[in-house]
Amino acid sequence: MWWAFCMKNIEFKKREFAEKEILSLVFQSALIRGFTFYKKGADKKRLVIFRAYLSEQLDKFAKKYPGEEYIKILNDFQKEINNSEYTDILNDGKITFGRVQKLLNLYLKYQWAFGFKKDEPPHCPIDSIILGEIKWKGLSWTKPEFTEGEYKKAIDTCKKKSGNTSLAQWELFTFKNRSDSMVENE
Repeated sequence: MWWAFCMKNIEFKKREFAEKEILSLVFQSALIRGFTFYKKGADKKRLVIFRAYLSEQLDKFAKKYPGEEYIKILNDFQKEINNSEYTDILNDGKITFGRVQKLLNLYLKYQWAFGFKKDEPPHCPIDSIILGEIKWKGLSWTKPEFTEGEYKKAIDTCKKKSGNTSLAQWELFTFKNRSDSMVENE
């Protein structure tokens, strides 16, 4: 009895640890790069509270897929954040479409890749690595001008590049993280 309790508890702790690490990686990748996300001098305590709120929203909106149309989910996620009490700490008082897509796409990718979610993500995270792979001539995904329209163009270009392979699978085979690039350049 005691051993069964410990094993169940360890599985819970392992899952909890993995979920926290996933969120850390998602936030690092989606919020730190490129155009400044947080307002300069934003209150550190509010940043911590905002990240907890953002974690809840990611989980909430990730559960809407595959039930709802994905672009609608991204738009609703953006509206949720932009109508929240945290806009005062965000640069320009809002979250951009580029950040929203990176947050949710990357979160869904990790959930799927680690087996926490069985449904394959509908899109891949659009970032500088993927934009480079498709030889993108448009705006950076971190720019405020990277809108839903720019995103759809980038996704369409990825679909052409991926051929008959799903975007999620294509991106897994295509993606090189920064540490891979550093090794190749040595």
